[in-house]
Amino acid sequence: MPGFAIAAILLALTGSVLIYAGARHQRLTAATGRRPQLSWLGAAALLASIALLLQWFGSATAVFAWLTLAMLAWSIVPLAVAWWRRPRGTAR
Repeated sequence: MPGFAIAAILLALTGSVLIYAGARHQRLTAATGRRPQLSWLGAAALLASIALLLQWFGSATAVFAWLTLAMLAWSIVPLAVAWWRRPRGTAR
């Protein structure tokens, strides 16, 4: 796999996590002041990712891979954060 393809995958995942971190009702970060900047930085990373994926794949395959990576991050990260921040007081 070419280096720019690995960079595209990492940028897509990082951009998706940054957009999630910039959301209003997320539990990943406690910071409230810099959320719009996180969203814009995430959007820039996602755009850079699709540009790199278009160099490796055809247009339909690049968009499919890009959206799949974003959906993967947006599905797993909230569940992982909820599990990580769960109350640990009672054992069953």
